[in-house]
Amino acid sequence: MKKLFWLLLNAFLVAMMVVASIYLYRNFQDWQLTHFIKEKEELVLKGQSSDLEEGNIGSTHVLATIPKDPSGQRITQLEQKIVGHVRHKLGYKKPSGKIKNVLVVHTKEGQTNFKKVRAHEIHSEQYAVQSLQVTKEEEARPERVLLTEDQQLFTLGDMFLDLNAAKTIMVNKLQEKLTSQGLDEAEKARIIAEFQNLDLETVVFSYANSQLVLALSEEVFKTASLELAISDFFPIMKGDYLADVDKANYDQYLAQNQVDKTALRQIALTFDDGPNPATTPVILDLLKKYNAKATFFVLGSVVEGNEGILQRMVAEGHEVANHTWSHPNLTRLSTEQIKEEIELTQAIVEKAIGKRPTMVRPPFGAVNQAVVDAMGLPSIYWNVDTEDWLNRDSHAIFKRVKEQACPGCIILMHDIRQPTVDSLEPVLQFLTSEGYNLVTTTELLGPNLNPQHIYYDQEANGPAQH
Repeated sequence: MKKLFWLLLNAFLVAMMVVASIYLYRNFQDWQLTHFIKEKEELVLKGQSSDLEEGNIGSTHVLATIPKDPSGQRITQLEQKIVGHVRHKLGYKKPSGKIKNVLVVHTKEGQTNFKKVRAHEIHSEQYAVQSLQVTKEEEARPERVLLTEDQQLFTLGDMFLDLNAAKTIMVNKLQEKLTSQGLDEAEKARIIAEFQNLDLETVVFSYANSQLVLALSEEVFKTASLELAISDFFPIMKGDYLADVDKANYDQYLAQNQVDKTALRQIALTFDDGPNPATTPVILDLLKKYNAKATFFVLGSVVEGNEGILQRMVAEGHEVANHTWSHPNLTRLSTEQIKEEIELTQAIVEKAIGKRPTMVRPPFGAVNQAVVDAMGLPSIYWNVDTEDWLNRDSHAIFKRVKEQACPGCIILMHDIRQPTVDSLEPVLQFLTSEGYNLVTTTELLGPNLNPQHIYYDQEANGPAQH
């Protein structure tokens, strides 16, 4: 009996020791977790003006700091970003059971070269709670957030007077980069279409060494970044945010472009519907004789077999632009048909001269807002119509130019008609004798035109009227 008593007592003591060990183990584990969380709180709050938010989502304990502005108010934009990050990672779950993970989200001051802008980095670290250890499981790449002086998100839209015009510049640069990578036309067209649909307000970007760098998905765009010279955007840029060196260059650009353009006495001669092997080379000969430059709005359907004419245009300093593939009234076509008319011509011109046109002249001058949106290129109209398409009299053509020519005007002609060829030498003699400088459309209007605008002359431009 006594032996049984001692056996039972020993069993009881062993059971008590096991229970005590489990109790002490769990208490130590809880203490260790509490101690870890406390250390993290002190670490992330050190030197920061922030509020601390804590709570459990599922089996994860979340520790997040919300930065405050100098007045002591939470910075709403950062708070929304932090909450969004936590929701994206953990979803919406009720607290459940024992804590298995700890998620720590906090911010640090980042670096930026933009003036009047502050950079913040959102850091996220996840820890696993296992046995007597709390170990780092994952550390996400910091999310960079730019804020203006009034604590609003700073996006690409804040940099430019016209974000659509900025996108056109970016598309052209992306096109050049893709071409240099040797991608085929179908793949380039797919990537450009993806970029056209990209919301630039959401794109991550950086600024250093006079370059704007866009972060892109390499899987989608076949490049992880797009490097853009800041100076390419001067005509449409807000200079307030530029670094000192770029701001000085920007101010210099503005000063140079405030010159009275009428004093330059520039005129842009433009020729539509070519190339024509019988007449276009003669026009090129005459332009060369008078040291005049022009812009040729070509039809894509007649480029094949005449690539040498386009190459000569470029070699002699002229400009090649888009006049659609088959000369339709674009207002009568669907969006997809309009895009096809433009893109087929873009592609065949690029194949001939190695670069894509940067402007378009809609046939018959027929556009509306839907056409403008589908074309994706600035539209070039005219304010001097020689009516060589209507009147086949070379003397009448010359008379209209003589009566209507003015500084900054754009003259409409057609390089496929013999009366135009016959009128051109008298036209060139008159214009040069009057002191006009005959330049390309880009030289007259400047680079980086707004793809949503129609340009009538050096000064007049605006959106489609209907």
